[in-house]
Amino acid sequence: MLFALPMLSLQVTYPRRRRKVVGKGPPSAIFVVFVLFGSAVTLATLGYVLLDLPYSAAAYITGLTIDFFTVAYAFVTALDIIMQQPIEVSERPMEKGLPADLSLGRIQARDDS
Repeated sequence: MLFALPMLSLQVTYPRRRRKVVGKGPPSAIFVVFVLFGSAVTLATLGYVLLDLPYSAAAYITGLTIDFFTVAYAFVTALDIIMQQPIEVSERPMEKGLPADLSLGRIQARDDS
């Protein structure tokens, strides 16, 4: 119960919370895996444990493991989506106080003799 209820609320409310912040729903891959499949697994695990069916400990750890992988999948997919977005590159700031050879990103040996 301590795991299932917060996880279920996170999974079920994710599309609404994302739409509120970003303005559009989650990508279909995240919606299907994290919201639909993850919610179904969490709900099935909660029901199995609350009904005190045989092997409820095994059902709990299986549900926990599947939920872990759905969250990991959603995280990796979100990172992939973020990495595919174009980057805004600003001009490189002027590096004051550094010798010219350091400001170019390379260190040249100096002859101080």
